[in-house]
Amino acid sequence: MALAVLALTRISTLVLDIVMPGNYWVFIFCTSCVAYNFIRYFETVKQGRLQQIPFFKILVGTNMTLSCIGMGSFFFLSAKGMLLMLGTGFITILYCMPLGRNFENLRNQNGVKAYMVALSWTLVSVGLPWTLSNTPDVIWFLWLAAIHFVYVLVAIQPFDIRDMKSDQPTLGTWPQSYGVRGTVIRATLLAVTLMFGVFFFSPLSKIFISVTGVIFLLLIVFLWKSSPSRSPIFSSFWVESIPVFWWGLLECLLR
Repeated sequence: MALAVLALTRISTLVLDIVMPGNYWVFIFCTSCVAYNFIRYFETVKQGRLQQIPFFKILVGTNMTLSCIGMGSFFFLSAKGMLLMLGTGFITILYCMPLGRNFENLRNQNGVKAYMVALSWTLVSVGLPWTLSNTPDVIWFLWLAAIHFVYVLVAIQPFDIRDMKSDQPTLGTWPQSYGVRGTVIRATLLAVTLMFGVFFFSPLSKIFISVTGVIFLLLIVFLWKSSPSRSPIFSSFWVESIPVFWWGLLECLLR
């Protein structure tokens, strides 16, 4: 997952022609790992079942180490970068922790989960590089942000299809609300509509648009092959590796 976030961020730096310092990459990797584990194991820790997690001592030690490294690299971000990442961190906390005595966390708000994840990934992978731009172009930023947001939103669906039987009903994920076929059709239409707009109206380079079109087509193929009975490797490896492939193509063609 952290490698996917790094790949999406690298795509943004290539498109926006930004050189991002090494401490930014360290920060993104460390905080992505910590945030993922925080979200995944929050309920387990809250219920006092930490020792039921396999290799929990290694997990705790690794998270503490990554947290320290991430916090240290945070102070080397620009002022705008710090503010943006504080906001993203606040969203992550609200995503897991209850909003109050009578309110569930944002993750358990019906239908919110996928949008919160897509927003967080977009703020990191597009927002953070954009804060380093000397001449920020809002139009380029909005188009790139829209591409990343929709990509993550669509890429989440194979995971939600896989977990639709084990997820809590209160999550209201797309597969729970629309079924597998309905989810696949809606996500496909969303991806096709975005790419139609990008191709005809965005100022982004033709090379980037062409490669991105191929990537979205690949994602749609994986989406249509998704089912609750698929092996976890299908989503956790193949779907999650698409951003790395996307980055690799752009690295070869834009450099």
